[in-house]
Amino acid sequence: MFYGEHGLTYKTDRVLYDDCKAKIAEEIEDIPGNVVIVPESDTGWLLKYKNILGVIWWVSLNFYLTSNLWVAARNKTIYLGDPKLKALGRYIKYELDYIRTHKSRKYVKKSGDLQKFYHLYNSEYAADYLRKRGITEDSLQYLCGPIDVVTTDNAQTIKDNKEDIIAFNPTKANKVMLKNIKAYMAKHYPQVRFIEIIGMTREQVADTLKKAKVYLDLGYFPGPERIPREAVTYYCNIVTSNLGSASNDVDVPIPREYKFAMQVDSVAPMCELMAKMIMDFSAYTTNFDKYRAHVQGQIKRFDKDIDIFCEYIEKNNA
Repeated sequence: MFYGEHGLTYKTDRVLYDDCKAKIAEEIEDIPGNVVIVPESDTGWLLKYKNILGVIWWVSLNFYLTSNLWVAARNKTIYLGDPKLKALGRYIKYELDYIRTHKSRKYVKKSGDLQKFYHLYNSEYAADYLRKRGITEDSLQYLCGPIDVVTTDNAQTIKDNKEDIIAFNPTKANKVMLKNIKAYMAKHYPQVRFIEIIGMTREQVADTLKKAKVYLDLGYFPGPERIPREAVTYYCNIVTSNLGSASNDVDVPIPREYKFAMQVDSVAPMCELMAKMIMDFSAYTTNFDKYRAHVQGQIKRFDKDIDIFCEYIEKNNA
């Protein structure tokens, strides 16, 4: 394990996670036979080496796209529903941060350069982007980190203890949409409570999702996203935006009518749908069986996908 960020090396004598048995590397040797795996958010490391086999693990396509600081500032402003002028302020802040911290802004931009590396992806959304950049199938492999939901409750126990709650993550939500949705629900369905998933421990998140009848995600889906997968596992009915990986039927396989554009005229139909999901909860849960099976499949296949990747490395990096 080698810790660094945008060209800056972080010195540490232990790995950050107690359950990881990897050793700390003091340097990356640029020699044939070595492999370096980097996240899509920090591909600049690959530009430093000529002999090593480079691998990019695409966990969030949005992190790569926002390596361009103006795109990062613009996108965050749009997704949060902030005034457009706020994008300029964010952009200046991002630029100053790079200057202050001496971080490198280099990343793999050109399609020709991307084609030199092997790519692990966790969503069809990312894979489709890579194919459009000229990455061939023999340089692509699915590898999605599974969620580690552990529960002693069976499905019926969870369903029987549900309350009229809509859970949501405020850090991802479009502020304008969220404000309008809350106002609509308060006027027409005042018995429904909203609970923010923020500043919670893992246990508190699980307890909240076990109680909630609906999980609402108004954000951009740069990848498979953790909390929606936890929510569906705990038998929440799901309502999302139609952005990013939520735009296709592979990464977030829920009925299309449960995915909404982030615009004002979506508020009423979205709220009426959530009200139905709460009042007639059990009638909707089966509509998410495919999504639940998809999430469980990620857990079951992860070790096998790791083995496939190791076989590729052994075969192509002797």
